[in-house]
Amino acid sequence: PNLIYIIVLFSHNKSYGLLVPRLWVKMMTQHLRRISIACCHRSFGSKPHVSKVKPMLLETTVDWSSLPTVKLRGKRFLLGSESPNVPEFLSPPRDGFPPVYVPADDGEFSPEAWAAAARDVSREVVDGRGAGGALFRNIPLNTAKDFSRFVNSLGLKPMSYEGGVTMRNSVEHNVDTASTEHPAMSIEPHNEMSYTNYYPEKIIFYCQEPAEPGKGGESVMVDVREILRKLDPEVVDKFRQLGIRYHRYLPAHGEFFHG
Repeated sequence: PNLIYIIVLFSHNKSYGLLVPRLWVKMMTQHLRRISIACCHRSFGSKPHVSKVKPMLLETTVDWSSLPTVKLRGKRFLLGSESPNVPEFLSPPRDGFPPVYVPADDGEFSPEAWAAAARDVSREVVDGRGAGGALFRNIPLNTAKDFSRFVNSLGLKPMSYEGGVTMRNSVEHNVDTASTEHPAMSIEPHNEMSYTNYYPEKIIFYCQEPAEPGKGGESVMVDVREILRKLDPEVVDKFRQLGIRYHRYLPAHGEFFHG
């Protein structure tokens, strides 16, 4: 299975600025003026000047034909997979979804700097364009610590995972494993924490160790708005009128896996 870390994010933080009063000096010697000019070009602590070069992410096209075939119909532990209405195989990504972004060059930047570039994409593409999601590839994040630094610099307010039945382990600040289920289990596409009135605005996945071909571990990106449009309107109206109530059945014994 993939070793995937997940962070749940809710909303954008407010933007804060630093208000610095101007100092008006009527009489200043030439010597003090030189000191003032020199100080204005130094950072606190007399640290060297930091380059203003920043990383960039560019949208790219991907040839998905090399993806391995993923069987759906008859897949064990996949709810409803025995139905003849279930496709035999998982469909490949369609053109334009998800939009894919890669680093523009091979420059060395911190996870915080990459977070700033990803934040621009999120605001312009996910929020502004309404794409619903984005896939970032080849960003040099190598550890859970790197991922934690990245997601905690996106300007979003983290929230905790509550009320769910998925078993997760905390590995870094605001970073949990996606699931500790047995590798044979399938996690169907779903809306995170949709059973609550307080659900995340964004959810971010990071794959540290890709699974070998044929070993599972697929993380499917789905546009649920498209699924909603395909549902029977009468069924959708009934849900909207009556609402929904969840009942959980947790048997003491059975063919279930955890950990």
